[in-house]
Amino acid sequence: TGSSDPAGEPLTYAWELVSAPSTSILTTADIEETTDESPIFVPDDVGTYVFSLTVDNGAEFSQPSMLSVDVTERPFNTDPTPDAGDDETASATASCVPISYGVGGYDCDSCSDYDFNLDGSGSTDPDGDWVEDPAWAITSGTATIDDPSSWTPVVTVPGEASSYGVTTSQEVEVELTVTDCMGASGTDSITLTYSCTGS
Repeated sequence: TGSSDPAGEPLTYAWELVSAPSTSILTTADIEETTDESPIFVPDDVGTYVFSLTVDNGAEFSQPSMLSVDVTERPFNTDPTPDAGDDETASATASCVPISYGVGGYDCDSCSDYDFNLDGSGSTDPDGDWVEDPAWAITSGTATIDDPSSWTPVVTVPGEASSYGVTTSQEVEVELTVTDCMGASGTDSITLTYSCTGS
């Protein structure tokens, strides 16, 4: 971000991995967004990585600016701290109509499906490590997840058949697993409760 043009022209950026440790298999293609002013690169081994940055003002290219990064092995790694959010509850009412012709009783609809909006973006890593995409899973109950690798997925709990004047509840347990770039992981679970009442 310290790059500039004397005439104030906007710049485009081009990053390149010039060299890496002999044990690394990474290339320039492993730099996330090589045209971004602040790209992300996750090393795969210890050693020295050398990057070059060239900027272009639309008329000419700059000379490359070189950056050398020494990566050492850290002797510790703390598990990340996932945060699946708080337990959630929801309720719905299904319509019931009396059964005619002296039969007695009620004919009740089922409650509609319900969408719970989850948010795991509060997850952290005590070491400040890069955290991979989350992994959500249903560990008990019946439900579906629209995108298990999203920080903010939608969990749909199906509606149940109802009975007049009766409330039935179903619980779904959802587990969030978060893994850091060094392979350590942690889990957190929440319970979703959906109640259906015939009325």
